[in-house]
Amino acid sequence: MQTFKWSAAAYLFAFANAFINGASTIAPDDSSAIQRGRGIINDDLSNEELYRSFRDTIQDYQDKAFSKLSKWKTLRQTRDGIEISMLDSEGNSPPYIRFKAEIPTTAEKVYDFTGFSNWEQFMPIINPFYKSMKVVEEWSVGKAKMFLARKLSKRILCYGKRDFSLLSVVDTSSRDDGMLVSGTLSVVSPDHIPRQSGFTRAYQDMVCFYKPLGRDQMELTIILKTDLNDSVEDEGTGGYFPMGIVVKTLGYTGPEAMRSLRKVLKTSLP
Repeated sequence: MQTFKWSAAAYLFAFANAFINGASTIAPDDSSAIQRGRGIINDDLSNEELYRSFRDTIQDYQDKAFSKLSKWKTLRQTRDGIEISMLDSEGNSPPYIRFKAEIPTTAEKVYDFTGFSNWEQFMPIINPFYKSMKVVEEWSVGKAKMFLARKLSKRILCYGKRDFSLLSVVDTSSRDDGMLVSGTLSVVSPDHIPRQSGFTRAYQDMVCFYKPLGRDQMELTIILKTDLNDSVEDEGTGGYFPMGIVVKTLGYTGPEAMRSLRKVLKTSLP
């Protein structure tokens, strides 16, 4: 419990520090013009089409995460090997934030612990404002399982509570590069997950890459793309949450989140 309380305090300090130091220099554009959500989920879309779209998106994230052509800017690098960096997106889309750290255990164990089915335990470690998650729909395509879920987050200082409409795929199919991959993407699904009363609809993609490095050693790479402002279209409420505060806060708190994850994995896994 001390880890979670400390993390929340770190987030609050980071928010205040980012605000005082002019984080709003990375200003959000007209919210009605930003594309949010990966696509509309409805009954006309087959499970296979949805799965292919998900795989294409994950591949795009992988290309950006590991390509030498990607111009990542380091936000913070620590002596214990944790790196937080940022990559600008095209147009006025939110930037990509990359968390990278080695963890002294196997890729399979980290994959299982951070997977969608274990979010109730995993998410509070890296995000103390996480409130809950509820699966709304579930499908299967071959060995892959797809989940449509609502995630809720708590109030952050003067900013209201957020809700997310997410698609997660659990797929343990073998890959040529030997990595395991998990991903949760924001989607538009008004019929299945309408906006939650009292919350502002927000958007976040999170893709994790688990790379084996040898016996009981792996490298975890997490890519986040977060927009905590709702579209003013489709009865959205808007909500001004400066992108600079998001970026600077992740730069401050990212290393502590990864250290907390290392600690929990060390003490809870056999």
